[in-house]
Amino acid sequence: MKRPRKGLLAKQQEELPYSDEHFAYIAGYTEGGFPYGITWEEMREIEAAEKKSAGVQSSKESTEAPPDDIDDIF
Repeated sequence: MKRPRKGLLAKQQEELPYSDEHFAYIAGYTEGGFPYGITWEEMREIEAAEKKSAGVQSSKESTEAPPDDIDDIF
């Protein structure tokens, strides 16, 4: 049994990179061949939010004093 031939568009999309000057991550392509995914601007926003979140967590952890007695926990 012969394998079905891939269309030219499908073949081109397989060879395309997962990022370009507009997208930090290309998740896929529309039927018309347009990429979709996470833009570089969106990626910067995500990274900034993650850094901010990590900073808040680590500062809370460092300022909390350990309990004097085990009964303080319950």
